[in-house]
Amino acid sequence: MDLSTLSDVQLTAREDDLRGEQIAIMNKCEGEKRSATPGETERISRLDVALGKVEEEKRARRQVKLEEIRAAAAVPGATEHGDGARGGAPSSVRSGEPTGHPRLVVSEANLRAHASAIAEGRTFGANEPFETRAAITVATDMGGTEAWASNRVPGPTTLRQFAGIKNTPLKGVAASMPTLTLPAGAAGVAEASQHGEFDAVARDDLAALRYGRWSTVTAATDAFDELSSLSDAHAVGIARDLNLLDVTALEAAAGSPTAFSASLLEQNIREVILAVAEAAMIDPDGVVLFGTAAALAVVTGYAPANGGDRGSVSTRVYGARVYSTASATAGVVTAFAPGGFRTFATPMRSASLIDPKDGGNTFGSWLHSTPAGVAIVGSALSVDVVTP
Repeated sequence: MDLSTLSDVQLTAREDDLRGEQIAIMNKCEGEKRSATPGETERISRLDVALGKVEEEKRARRQVKLEEIRAAAAVPGATEHGDGARGGAPSSVRSGEPTGHPRLVVSEANLRAHASAIAEGRTFGANEPFETRAAITVATDMGGTEAWASNRVPGPTTLRQFAGIKNTPLKGVAASMPTLTLPAGAAGVAEASQHGEFDAVARDDLAALRYGRWSTVTAATDAFDELSSLSDAHAVGIARDLNLLDVTALEAAAGSPTAFSASLLEQNIREVILAVAEAAMIDPDGVVLFGTAAALAVVTGYAPANGGDRGSVSTRVYGARVYSTASATAGVVTAFAPGGFRTFATPMRSASLIDPKDGGNTFGSWLHSTPAGVAIVGSALSVDVVTP
């Protein structure tokens, strides 16, 4: 068997199977109060060789991961902290710098392991590494003797991922971070004089809650394709949960929106984008503007000078990147600096269980996350863009 083709989960299962067979042979000999037969001795020796190969493969994988960690640490700006709160998100997004957010879709290897567990009548659980889909209750929904195929839903992009908000792995059920009110500029002082003190630091305590989806499936739903589409739908639900969580926090940080003004609408939008950029000390193109589709349609509705410019209207507004979400308050758009906020989240987890009462299978995935915490006061502002 080519061990390099197995996932980490499958490699561990292979090791457990080999050890289990060894133990079964030895227990049989002990139970019958006899020595192992030549055939059993030879089998135990072969199992030892196979276990040695598994351990060798595991050591090789550990070494590869260690080298990847060392390589990442050696690259400036490739750490979890990235380029800091003042650097803004767009540069990190363009350079491919990781922001540390957990993946929302269960990996293919773990989905296949879930499918095998359901088919074989076993339970299974998995954690996704740090870097999904409607309820099925009867065999006629999914599975059966007919041909079956499903369209994969593209991996959802959350507001926190789109903006490039930095994420810290969550270790418990709560997290804390400093909230800074950045100092204003001041005149210089003479060499022997004391310069100004900065003490505008507050503590932001964040509570973590669980966000996930589960579906009941029958024993007929044991194929990888079926679980993959189900997992995709779970991921979309979780992504929208996180959007609602972050939008609520960002709108709260923005405070009361600038009142609607038909004559000053464009000016008000420019003002909040520029004010947020100034508060976080970033370029205006590092700001993200979000709102409902209806609100953003108003904001992006102006006519450009030529047809070539029109394609950029819906993705950039006065330099700010645009993100549409139904979780936003109707009629309001909010501009924020991603570097002025931080989230805390656990890796994605998944499990498939069997209910002995009716033989039904349950598959689900979830993670724990805090809302976006404020790192820099003034990093979000809102504008009312719809006539009251």
